[in-house]
Amino acid sequence: MILDIETTGLSPKYTQVILVGIIYKDENKWLLTQIFCDHRSEEHELLKALQNYIKEDHMLITYNGYAFDIPYLNKRYKAHKMDYQINDSINFDLYRVIRSSKKELNLESYKLKNIEEYLGIYREDQISGKESVALYDRYEHEPSEELRDIILLHNSDDIEYMIPTFQILNHIPMDIIEKYYPFTYNSDDLGLITCTKYLAYESYIEVDFYHLKDYFPILDYQDHYDVVIQNKTVKMRIPLFQISDRSFIDIDLMDFLHENFNDLSYEDQVKYEVTSKGQTLTSIKHILKEYLNKP
Repeated sequence: MILDIETTGLSPKYTQVILVGIIYKDENKWLLTQIFCDHRSEEHELLKALQNYIKEDHMLITYNGYAFDIPYLNKRYKAHKMDYQINDSINFDLYRVIRSSKKELNLESYKLKNIEEYLGIYREDQISGKESVALYDRYEHEPSEELRDIILLHNSDDIEYMIPTFQILNHIPMDIIEKYYPFTYNSDDLGLITCTKYLAYESYIEVDFYHLKDYFPILDYQDHYDVVIQNKTVKMRIPLFQISDRSFIDIDLMDFLHENFNDLSYEDQVKYEVTSKGQTLTSIKHILKEYLNKP
């Protein structure tokens, strides 16, 4: 799901969110929904309606949402004393990826419209976010369909043009993309498990998993691993071992695989080799699957 918000200012302490635009998939169709406040006093109803669209097992795609949209929304939920927070670990923020690729892209500005122009994409909407705020102030005092439609178009263009803007990923190294791409595993027993941190060292890997339930069975193996649980986050330190210049996850300590690494075929050994973040997390996903699905 792609999400973008419009607010009456930058500070969530003193301003309000007055428009949320989302694009989501319903069966085989992509749908656009916009939740709009005719007056900022309707913000509570907007926030309540948004909860019905955000799913913990769906990725949330944003542009600068990690630093602005999600923290802003969460602070507004808190301001209204609503028992709800958006989990930022399911967020794939395209802006973070692009900002980490300055050397490859060499652009003067990394605003969404500049990225679109870099890709040869030109939109109908011509106003800025700052101008949208001023238009909404006018709309509150003198409501009109013309003003509302301009504000809605600015928001819908932001999210609709995010789809072709993903072409920018073809210009960015995979290791940068992997750094910010949420890794998830859906377990029948636990529901969605999301990797929120990944750091690889010479002799171990540090991985954090966020999960929705209060119990995480991997804790049964805390004698083998350095495991810490904080709220609904499990922090694991997974040992590695070396063969020549290659590093592998030390599955000998994992009793639930019932196999010795040396007895595995080459194809299976490679599953546990530490190379890129994506491949290593896929290995950890395989380990979780083996454990969680055992009788």
